[in-house]
Parts: sequence; structure tokens; C-alpha cells
Amino acid sequence: MSTFAAGAGAPWRATPGSALGGGATLRSNGEQRYRSLAFDSGIARCRWDILRVDAGLPAGTQLAFLAYTSDADPGTDAIESLDDGEFSACGTLAGSFDGWSDTLLTTAPGRYLWLRVDLDGTPRAAAELRALRLDFPRNTTLRLLPAAWSTVAGGRDLNERFLALFDALRGTVLREIRALGSVVDPLTTDASQTRDFLDWLGGWFDLEIFRAWPEANRRAVIAHAGELFRARGTARGIRRFVELALGREVVVLEGWQNRHWWFAARGRLGCSVLFGPDIVRRATLSAGDPLDTTRIASNPAPSRDPFASRASSMTVLVPDRDGLDAGALALLQAVVEAQRPAHVAIRIAVIEAELRLGVAAHLGLDAVLGALRPPAVLGGTAPPRLGVNATLGDRL
Repeated sequence: MSTFAAGAGAPWRATPGSALGGGATLRSNGEQRYRSLAFDSGIARCRWDILRVDAGLPAGTQLAFLAYTSDADPGTDAIESLDDGEFSACGTLAGSFDGWSDTLLTTAPGRYLWLRVDLDGTPRAAAELRALRLDFPRNTTLRLLPAAWSTVAGGRDLNERFLALFDALRGTVLREIRALGSVVDPLTTDASQTRDFLDWLGGWFDLEIFRAWPEANRRAVIAHAGELFRARGTARGIRRFVELALGREVVVLEGWQNRHWWFAARGRLGCSVLFGPDIVRRATLSAGDPLDTTRIASNPAPSRDPFASRASSMTVLVPDRDGLDAGALALLQAVVEAQRPAHVAIRIAVIEAELRLGVAAHLGLDAVLGALRPPAVLGGTAPPRLGVNATLGDRL
């Protein structure tokens, strides 16, 4: 089965006095006709099968579809001069109507087919013809019945038209099955307000999808669901989720990465800590520690303080390069909260583009070591040349 599919750019020819907007909107000053150019099946004595039309008609309008077939192409002028009786009626649509409709073509066999559309309605009435399909050659389920039913004496034409009712119903189901792949594909599924299958797909993976995300970002998150699940709850997974969902680069710093541990032969006093009150501010005997700034605790043991003090914590560092307003920050907080493990405390820190030594200096985020300034260019009409018009040394 072959198909001609024509959308808004269908080659329509309007009769004088009618208007054709963009090839899809048919307008009328009462009654007008529109003719297509020739559809060539490439098959001699082709038996055209079904015409399918996607149209929108307001109340008070009507579209009538007619067709003419021939094994030879007589030319545009000859087709324009054909009498109404030489066209075969294919069906009628009356407003109000919006959607797809199909009809069986009962034209004589022919390689070429010309389609005519007659618009009838009130003055300045408009009908939208969004798409049309022409299926050929005819291939009904009659081929599955005994051969005697396919002869002229056996009522071949009547049997084909009768079985066409059931073939059309079966074709509708088959088209839905063929389109299933695009429905469950996050890159192609419908994301409109009326048929939002994108959020439905997200529910398959228990992904919390926010309407505030751009559509492209929602599609990207669902398309990478497998990758996100493998890394869920990790710093890499949270970073990747934020990147896909919000299109924003962040750095997730886990608690253990922020420990100033002392290692034998590598630690320096004043820069590293082994044990002591500076980790969790434990009170110590004979040290004169005020109770309002320290605490007395024996569980867990002090020897485990370097491991337990910053465990189960993460910090999401957000470089504020393009201005992070309150709405964007709230959405980022919601995304991070939805992805963090239940036992992990996460803090979001917005990093501004300034260097604050001892407060917030993060290499690669807001601080760079060894950055060179661009070379300075001396002014003047002619560039300076050493030994010619420029020298190095003290000023004269």
C-alpha cells in the first residue's frame, strides 16, 4: 500500500475570486472550488483506495470532495474545463467538524488522480484543510476470501465496498499500534496541555517532573531516566539531574571532601586537624571551656569525630553567572530536595563571582590561579618596534 500525504503545502489551485491562505485555509465568498495538481501513482489503471482528510469546519460550512482519474495527463487546462459530471463524488463534510474523516474512492481505474474540493458556506466562511492522504492501490481483505468472490460475476465491487468498512476499522487500530513507538518515546511524544503524555511517561519511572521546566528539559530528563536511576542519590546523579532539568551547572561537594584531615608526613600544623575540640566543639576537662559554646557528649566516641562530624551532608555550589532570582532558586531547591537521599542534609550555596579569602574561595568556581592578563598594546599610529622606535629601560 502506497500513500500520498499532503499537508499545509498541498498544491491547490483556486478558481478566480477565491482566496487561498497558506495552502491550508480555504475561504469562500459563497461557493468556491479548489483543484489539486495531478497525483501520479505510477501504476497503469490504478485502483485508488481511500481518501483521508484532516479538516476543521465551523458551523455553516461544507466541504465536498470529488475526484477524476485518467491513465494520461491531459494538462492543467483540460482538467480545468472538465464538466461536473466527469468528476466522481467522494464524500461530504459539514460543519461543525474537527478531525479526521475517510471515504472510499469509487473512481474509475487510472494512473493519475485529480482532487477537487468545493467549499459551500456563508460569505467569507473559512474551512481549514490541514492534511490529506490518498492510499493506493486498493488492497482489501477480499484477497483472503475464495477467488469466486473476486470476479465481476461474484460481485467484486460490492464485496470490496462492504469489506472496506471493516478494513477501515482495522486500519485505525493498526495505525494506533504503529504510532505507539512515538507515544512512548520521550523525544516525540505529545506534550501539549490537552494530551500531555510526557508527564505520563515520567510517572513510569517515578520521576518528579515540574511544569516550570522547559519542554526540552523535561524530555531530556525522561530520556536519560536509566542513567539518572543508576546514579540516584549520589553527587554525580544530583549534578546530572540538575544539569538536565534546569540547564544549570552546579558542583556537589560531599561532606567528606570538606574535612581537613591530617596525614602522616603530609599534614601541616594549622592547616590540618587530627582530633580535638575544633571538630565538634566537645568540652574538655581542665580546659575552662564555657558550656554555652561547647557540649558534653560521649556517643559517638571522640575518636570517630573526624568521620561522623560531616557525614551524610552535601553542599550544592551554584555559580551565579547569569543572575539567580528567587523563583529559579526555589525551583533548584525543589529539584535537589526531590533527588537527595532521605538521610542526607543538603545545603545550597550561591557562589558569586568574587574572591573572599578565608570565607568562600573555591578554585574553578570563583577563583582561578595563574590567570594571565591579555597583553597590553602601546598606543600610537605605528606599532612600537624594539631597536627602531622603542627601547626598554628607565625613562629618559
